[in-house]
Amino acid sequence: MANLPPPMPSRRTAPPDNGLAISSLVTGIASIPTAPCLIGGILGVIGLITGIIHLTSRTEGRPLAAVGTALSVGGIVFTGISMMMWYQFVPMIQEQMASFEDLAMGDYSEWVGVRAPEMTVETTDGQTIRLSELKGKRVIVDVFQPWDPDCETQIKNLNALRATVDESELVILGVTAAPEDEVNDFAKDVGCTYPVACVIDMPQPFMDTEWYPTTFYIDRNGVMDAFTIDHQEVEALRELATAADYTGEVSDTPRAPKSELEIADQQYQFTEAWSVTIEGAQALCIGDWNNDGQMDLLVIDRDPVLHIVDTAGEVVTTMPLPGEFEDVSQIQLGTHSEDGARLLGSAQWGSTIAVADARGELAWTYPGSMGVNGAHWIDLDGDGSHEMIAGMNGFSGIHAVDQDGDSLWKIRRVGNVWSQAVIDASGPRPASIFASEAGGSVYVFDRDGNKVRSMRPGKQYTTAIAAEVVDADGRVQAIGLGESMTTGGSRVVAFDETGLVAWSTLTAEDGYATRSSTFASGDIDGDGEREWVFHDAAENLIAVTPDGLQKASLPSNRNVDQFCILSAEDGTTFLITLKNERKITAYRAEPAAPGENPDAPDEPVQQDAEPSESQPADAAEPEADVQSP
Repeated sequence: MANLPPPMPSRRTAPPDNGLAISSLVTGIASIPTAPCLIGGILGVIGLITGIIHLTSRTEGRPLAAVGTALSVGGIVFTGISMMMWYQFVPMIQEQMASFEDLAMGDYSEWVGVRAPEMTVETTDGQTIRLSELKGKRVIVDVFQPWDPDCETQIKNLNALRATVDESELVILGVTAAPEDEVNDFAKDVGCTYPVACVIDMPQPFMDTEWYPTTFYIDRNGVMDAFTIDHQEVEALRELATAADYTGEVSDTPRAPKSELEIADQQYQFTEAWSVTIEGAQALCIGDWNNDGQMDLLVIDRDPVLHIVDTAGEVVTTMPLPGEFEDVSQIQLGTHSEDGARLLGSAQWGSTIAVADARGELAWTYPGSMGVNGAHWIDLDGDGSHEMIAGMNGFSGIHAVDQDGDSLWKIRRVGNVWSQAVIDASGPRPASIFASEAGGSVYVFDRDGNKVRSMRPGKQYTTAIAAEVVDADGRVQAIGLGESMTTGGSRVVAFDETGLVAWSTLTAEDGYATRSSTFASGDIDGDGEREWVFHDAAENLIAVTPDGLQKASLPSNRNVDQFCILSAEDGTTFLITLKNERKITAYRAEPAAPGENPDAPDEPVQQDAEPSESQPADAAEPEADVQSP
């Protein structure tokens, strides 16, 4: 048998090792749908590492590894974006939810400035405490329930406060209507370090609490000067516990706000003084354009051209403006520390805020990608130059910008800001910023963007707001348009910085709408106190004092686009109205004769028709017809 050669060894090729490539692909795919969670980022990192290892050490399966690596990078990026959105939106959603809870929580602002009611309690450790005997010390009365986790948090924070403020300066008292044995067990569990009393029949406002904990703060003179709802951080409690005594007017009972206006003894009537026609007029404001100490009327038309009108109704200057002002519906004049006058322009829900200098040239713009809901000049630091506050649509919140257009701060957590109002810093008075938001609450911020408080004046959903220093004493008052959440109907509500309502009245304005001109203010009678001007329920323009006295009325002004108050150097005050984007009319405020009805409309008030031959000669003068250059 012939010798056969030995068999050849097998040379079968080993299967390719694609394990890392497959791992990268699988984890990369999984990282995409899980990107909103942190796990998506973790899977993305694993997929990226395994994919890179495979690409650098293997020649087979590279397409799988490449796809897995790309998907993993996408998962990491999407996770990062999700975390950023989570960081931005969760505080804002929490703020919005808190805003909607305000109605359920209650409002005790009418008790600010009221002497604390007498209350005598027997504490669980056998003490007898009378509020009237605690004058000379700050007092905190915390109304709580032992079953509420927020009350437990508040007690722990009050314990921390108790440890840092001496008992000679501060008394803390907890009160509840719960059974004593239940309260004793609860106080022992949380380690309460201050007196607690079980009181079935508490006086108002303590008995009216509907949300726990509700905490009342009483000054050294026995006057309630603040309240908080829900638990507060220790620093916030310390600030309230060591505050100065209440300095406003003190009363024995809550001052119920006027539900409707009263008529002042001395009435004023608005008589047409002059008018001018500017075709395409779309925005107006008051300001000292020439820096000569005299107020002017500033009007922008569609071209856009700026018209400067003096208090006699003469157009003294016209100036072309940059195209960014073409669609503005709101303008305001401010001051730059070096360049003088600065004109601010914005459109409701527009995409850009524009600022022009005294030469009519564009100084800077500020973007509002999700829409602009108003912009205002404000002197944040009292140096005489103006910074800008802007409210943004969507989730953009409220922004502060310096005089050169650079961002100072942004508060996004308030979400969609409907309207803003500002108070300049002046002397010892700091700057204040009021803002209404999509939840219907009003927020107050300080110059640095720190939230001072939130409130719901008059328990209404507030949209448009304005604020002014209304008298020589520096009293700040805000005014808001909104829809009543309890009685229905649109109302105008006047309130102070703490939310204390002075008066309210019905209006024909849509309570859920914002417009370029809802309120104006000015001293119509020269008494040093500013009046508010707005539409009443009959669509008349009325002038109302900070205390709710109606002093004047301009009847039947349904088609007014915008209005403002212009004061002349001689003390004459004019109510300026813009109608039909062309006709500007100035009405002089004059005392009404005894027995004369100022609400009876004069002929110029009722219609825009040309004067008839029977009218007086001064009323028959033709209007100045101004065309844009």
